[in-house]
Amino acid sequence: MAKTKGSSNNNNRSYKMRLIFKSTIFLMAIYTTSCNTSEVGLENANDRFSSEEIVELNKIVSSFDSILVKKYGCTSLAPAYLVFSDSTFSSLDHSLLLEFDLIYSIYDEIYEYQVAEKIWWKDPHDKDRINYSSNKPYMDYLFEQGLKNSFIHEYWENVNSVSDIGPSMVLFFSKNANKLNFNNRNHRLIFAIHYFTIYNR
Repeated sequence: MAKTKGSSNNNNRSYKMRLIFKSTIFLMAIYTTSCNTSEVGLENANDRFSSEEIVELNKIVSSFDSILVKKYGCTSLAPAYLVFSDSTFSSLDHSLLLEFDLIYSIYDEIYEYQVAEKIWWKDPHDKDRINYSSNKPYMDYLFEQGLKNSFIHEYWENVNSVSDIGPSMVLFFSKNANKLNFNNRNHRLIFAIHYFTIYNR
């Protein structure tokens, strides 16, 4: 069946809106990196994580940094993270999660980290299955970060109440990732753990 003129106009408008959305992402990334170039390190209130676990958390951040920079060929982190979010959001529009083998490639190492016990519930019968648990120290860490960022607070409220990342929260996170500061390792850690969780649960 031939496309109607109205259908063609709708497709054009949708395409233009997506171009505007992507352009806005890049402009915000440039603004963010130019206005705040000093990196904020991981915070560890009340010594929730041991020194060894902080090393492991930093490895998670660095691994995810490397994955995204390699994937998108960006010279700075913010554009790589935001392009990934946009790509994920676009995939979710069609009920498909972005295929990303690189995330799986380092999962086995992270699964064995000591700190993993403070982040995820693990299925003892299925190594590939993890999820959030409301009684893990990571949820307290999320709460503390949410005191300084309304987006993180809303995310914490949702995942802490259900010990899961529901479909609406997957969409919410990818759509609103520009509310994170990618010069802050705490925000990049939350981003990385979010995606490691939904790709491996």
